[in-house]
Amino acid sequence: MTRAIPSNAADAVNAAMTQAYKVLPHDPAAAARIFVTLCQEWPDSALPLAGLADVQHHLGARPEAEQLLELALKLEPDNVIILNNLAVLKVNSGRREASLPLLQRAHELRPFDPFACSNLVQALRKLQRGSEAFELASAWVQARPGMPDAWHALADCLIATRSGPMAIAVAHQLAALRPDGRSGAMLSRALEANGEYDAAVAVSAEAVALAPDDVEVRAARAVALTSAGQLGAAMTEVEAIKASGSPRETRVLEARIRSLTGPSVEGWRLYEHRFETTQLRLPKVPGKPRWTGEDVAGKRIALWNEQGFGDKIQFARAAWEIVARGGEAIFYFAPTLAPLFTQLPKGIRFASDLKPHEFDMWTTLLSAPAALNNPCPGPNTGYISPPADRAAPAPLRAARSKFRVGLVWAGSPQHDHDDLRSCGLETLAPLLGAAGIDFFALQNGPRCADIAALGLGPFITELAPHVSDWGDTATAIAELDLVITVDTSVAHLAGAMGKPVWVLLQFAPDWRWYGGGETTCWYPSMRLYRQTLAKCWRDPMARVAQDLAAVVAEAQTVRPRQYAA
Repeated sequence: MTRAIPSNAADAVNAAMTQAYKVLPHDPAAAARIFVTLCQEWPDSALPLAGLADVQHHLGARPEAEQLLELALKLEPDNVIILNNLAVLKVNSGRREASLPLLQRAHELRPFDPFACSNLVQALRKLQRGSEAFELASAWVQARPGMPDAWHALADCLIATRSGPMAIAVAHQLAALRPDGRSGAMLSRALEANGEYDAAVAVSAEAVALAPDDVEVRAARAVALTSAGQLGAAMTEVEAIKASGSPRETRVLEARIRSLTGPSVEGWRLYEHRFETTQLRLPKVPGKPRWTGEDVAGKRIALWNEQGFGDKIQFARAAWEIVARGGEAIFYFAPTLAPLFTQLPKGIRFASDLKPHEFDMWTTLLSAPAALNNPCPGPNTGYISPPADRAAPAPLRAARSKFRVGLVWAGSPQHDHDDLRSCGLETLAPLLGAAGIDFFALQNGPRCADIAALGLGPFITELAPHVSDWGDTATAIAELDLVITVDTSVAHLAGAMGKPVWVLLQFAPDWRWYGGGETTCWYPSMRLYRQTLAKCWRDPMARVAQDLAAVVAEAQTVRPRQYAA
């Protein structure tokens, strides 16, 4: 345990520590000499070791800083500052689980310490324990209602869970307690998350005026501008952040901005930084190299499972280009998707269990475009077919008497932007009375209940009771003439099958749909219907209704037979 510094020496030690921290920013070597001297004089004291760790951290030597803090913690296991700093180093090196006991111990010793509690909330969130993070932040606000850090943590949690109106209210309270740039940035983030883009842009401008050199503030403004469609201004903010020496924080955002302007290899290369700056992590594949663009001829490339179902369906297309370049491709996906990959060309196969001897190199699925040096790789036609041994769902086996349209009005509620991308069945309801059309619900999950809740059972046939997996969904899509859907995995499946599909897009669309236009390089059979006002489906739905009437009229037109020569 630590040996207390005698009172007659305490003043001299404190003065030396103060001097070391004073010179640390501009002369870390001098600070290190002072801390080393104190460590030699007081080898049983934790404080000089912690100071020396601060020097190493300042120099970017994080492993050395961590080792010093581990030694300091053995001498003083109940030091909240040491516990917090050691936890932060573990988080920054990707060991989030290891940080948690340290932060929890700090919270026990000093409940609602601003640094330790804030870091504990963040650690819980990064470990996908959002409800615990929210409970802690809420308790913090109740225990310390005058502490801005508590309101900041609670607003952060609410934004993460897409609790828009509540997040805005909490951010306003934060701004009232601490009217600075960081608080303005939080309010801007809350407004942006709730689809109030113009307000977010205005608030972020005020925040930048208060704190022009704060990276977090400028990043919030860049996000607001991007969502508002002001991509040039957003890139100006990104460049300002990069000029300040903090490019790491903006690389994924820059990738989004560049992608919204159109297909870009540079955007894909920037997106590789998602493994450093987001919760995504590269898989551990011992003994095999990661493919980053080497020649694939004669090589077996494993495309590793990554992100959502829609992403997997969309970027499976890279396998076809790998084969075209002389390689073989293996989809290493969850078995849930296996029914979609039963009819694959030579050189491509599906595996839900993969042994190291079965492949030569690997990459994550969304890294394939960068490795291929092609922003939009893959075939220009449908590349997914339903299982050959499946029968169509019972409601679709009847003879085709009318034009058949499948509808999806909501995505997964776990999606970060589901409240903005989902339109609700009530938005599609005006289509249901159109003559000459049979409507079928491709919707799954709890939102199927919308049909009964809105009394629309007589106008739309629910397919969910007849669909048990992705193979059944693909078989159902194959029997339809058209799919109309919000931005969810069914849109990707229909597009990958080459089925005509119309996609309703929110005002600030996902990066893959770019910033404008009705077509996309990903799926030639797809048409995009974009909101012209945030959170308002009136204009895209008016175009859908008009185009649907024209398509049905065209399908019903009787033409004379044409003779072959």
